[in-house]
Amino acid sequence: MTALADHTALLEQDRRDLDTARARPARQTVRITFSGLLFAFVNTLVLLAGLNSEANLLVLLFGIGVGALIVNAVLPMLMLRRLEVDRVMPEGVVADRPFVVAYRIKNHRKRLRAWGLTITETPAEGWSARFPTAFVQCLLPRQEQRVETLGKCPRRTHLALTGVRVICGYPFGLFACTLETPSAGNLTVYPAMGRLRHDPWKNTASSQSRSVRMVRERENPDEFIGVREYREGDNYHWIHWRRSARTGELVVREMIPLRQTRLIIMLDPWPDSGVTRSRQQEDADYTSSRAERLISAAATAVYSSLEQGHRVGLIGRSAEPVVIAPSTGPAHRQRLLKELACMEPGAQTPFDELVGRIHWSAGWNARCLLLSSQIRTDHQRVARIIGARAEAILVMSPDNEPFDALFDLANRGAPARRSR
Repeated sequence: MTALADHTALLEQDRRDLDTARARPARQTVRITFSGLLFAFVNTLVLLAGLNSEANLLVLLFGIGVGALIVNAVLPMLMLRRLEVDRVMPEGVVADRPFVVAYRIKNHRKRLRAWGLTITETPAEGWSARFPTAFVQCLLPRQEQRVETLGKCPRRTHLALTGVRVICGYPFGLFACTLETPSAGNLTVYPAMGRLRHDPWKNTASSQSRSVRMVRERENPDEFIGVREYREGDNYHWIHWRRSARTGELVVREMIPLRQTRLIIMLDPWPDSGVTRSRQQEDADYTSSRAERLISAAATAVYSSLEQGHRVGLIGRSAEPVVIAPSTGPAHRQRLLKELACMEPGAQTPFDELVGRIHWSAGWNARCLLLSSQIRTDHQRVARIIGARAEAILVMSPDNEPFDALFDLANRGAPARRSR
């Protein structure tokens, strides 16, 4: 059981959505605004007053108002007729952090300028992202401009972008002409990420027996890369005494493993399906909040471990079970974060049964971090299943103190990266 089939099905669905969106031509519509309705109503009253009092000046004012309505209805349509607009944004962003959305707009007309253009995304059903509008004051003939704005999504999700919408109400705002250009794309909003307060495996190595540590050091030697200042909690055996005597301050050796350490994140964020439905409805918000914290913690562990050069795998219990073998690299990181972003409740397979189906080959022998909303008996069975294969096992839930001591989720997210 792997997430490869689900990942392939998702890619095929995205490809079909892209082809469908590209096949649709650009659509141009005109609608009267509230200001236009109010203007038309007042203009009608002016006409009635002019006819009732036989005042030619009021009838003339009515004719001027009708002319203004016609100009405001026709001119935006002419401005938008030969515009080309495209979107540039990253494929993946972090939840609850702003990200840059850039639009390229070009005027293919030879003489007519385009004034007062508002650019935004075509909304889709179920969106939770906020895409602010970009504004172009004036676009000269044959000119191309690039405008940037900031978007933000409060929670992890996967969004299918359908198109870009350009709105023009020049000059009076009585009519609004809308040009919807198909520009299909996909935006994956990764879980919010914080940081690890400390190395969770530092104490596990010291608790092992001397023979186990010798075998581990022989199979996974460390390489000396430099020295740094001594920090509280560092092992006294790491102190570089000669350098410390020369500088007058304690410094310790900094080592990195020559062989990559394997880490498997085991995630069970939602309660067991055996909980009664009434209890689930009462605690729906509380359960969802805990699940999001666990998924954010898993994303934090994945990102930090990959940045340190470790090989990371993922086992997740959700509506579509996720089983990914340990690996490394930017593509693997993107795959892990995307699977975490798409996890949904509704799992039918017990967690211990999911873990028991895995073929634990040599590449799966790793440190295991088990994150669960609540520790249950099936998690104890999981610990027994992998106890003989894993180097070390850490079990955490949001209720215990080690979870808050390890994960700093208050400072979540990462700075937005500009797309070029």
